[in-house]
Amino acid sequence: MPIFVDAILNDKEVIIHGDGKQTRSMAYVDDLIEGTFLAIENEKAVGEVINLGNEKEMSVIDTAFLIHKIAATGKELKLKYVKMEDIFGKYKDILRRRPDLTKAQNLLGYKPKISMEDAIKRTVERRRKEIEK
Repeated sequence: MPIFVDAILNDKEVIIHGDGKQTRSMAYVDDLIEGTFLAIENEKAVGEVINLGNEKEMSVIDTAFLIHKIAATGKELKLKYVKMEDIFGKYKDILRRRPDLTKAQNLLGYKPKISMEDAIKRTVERRRKEIEK
């Protein structure tokens, strides 16, 4: 997501691997920190493998369009599609990435709080401030 934000704010091409229909479930860093903290404090978490993140899925291409909308740069969204083979060779990208948060919810009481839209707004604001410096 930050790579897309930087490209959009700097009026550069957003590189899309393949057709962009692969999905991702992105979480804001504050939610991940909270989940990690909950695991550190909970003795039942010792030795456990626990997924943290966000279960809301969005395609890569829809993410680019949403970031562009929220950034409201007034410029056209520049997309560049690159064949998966050109990026990964014979490796096959995972087309759907969505964590199962059941254990985190049951064991830790973890639930992500920051929506994708709010995460994008926060990231855009932070990057704009850094660009202005």
